[in-house]
Amino acid sequence: TPVHFQWDLPKFTPETILVSQGSCFSERITDELFAAGFKGSANPNGILYNPFSIYESIRRIVSMESYAEDEFFQFNGKWHSWAHHGSFSDPDRSELCRKCNESMEIFRKNAEQADLFLVTLSSAVVYERKETKQITANCHKVPNHQFNCRLLSLPETLDAVNGIAQQACLLS
Repeated sequence: TPVHFQWDLPKFTPETILVSQGSCFSERITDELFAAGFKGSANPNGILYNPFSIYESIRRIVSMESYAEDEFFQFNGKWHSWAHHGSFSDPDRSELCRKCNESMEIFRKNAEQADLFLVTLSSAVVYERKETKQITANCHKVPNHQFNCRLLSLPETLDAVNGIAQQACLLS
């Protein structure tokens, strides 16, 4: 039986510039597309799972808010960022700061030209630092007694997702 399918949305080709942010799926799909010749950038903060952390990353990119060395913390012989995946962690704080800012700038430049912005969410579970109530993108194996684990409320999740969409529109 023939199935007729109508696709009214624009198709993307290897000339399409794409950016993505979010879960490991975002990284995997863009790795495959980049290997096939597509151009763009993925996960400027590394893999992020919750919508709040993704929103904060995009908000910071849009506002061109660079990272400063005093935002990082040292744990187990490396410097870390609460806003980044562990793949950014480094024994040298200045190098960590440089990597974070460079990744943000590369992503911003690609996002400003992007035809497609892919965001993949994974979980509404967040870890808040008890000391500051800051939602972290990654706990970096810091002992769990320093965090509260909670589920974002529906309004918090919707605010974050709407914020992601609004910020992404500002980039293009």
